[in-house]
Amino acid sequence: MIKKLLILCFIIGCTSTIQAHCGSCGVGDEKKAHSHAKEKMTIDDLNLTKKQMKKYEVIENNYQESLAEIQAKYEKELLTILTKKQTDIYEKNDVKCFTCKN
Repeated sequence: MIKKLLILCFIIGCTSTIQAHCGSCGVGDEKKAHSHAKEKMTIDDLNLTKKQMKKYEVIENNYQESLAEIQAKYEKELLTILTKKQTDIYEKNDVKCFTCKN
């Protein structure tokens, strides 16, 4: 019985390891160079034309305005659930996002 249980654990362990693989690291026939860490790209890397840059600036401004509205809504809703002590801690630390630790 113990032998069967050990074999089952081994099989489950092997299959979960196989499933956890991202599939794009060059395993199999295709040997691609791949890195899990993405390099940070800037808008300058795209070499936009002046016309594209103007359109980009409009898009970026709209994005920033939307982001500010969402941030304000988030903070307003968050403050409704915090106690006075928690609110003081929150405001003292100037937390903007718990998920990304900013």
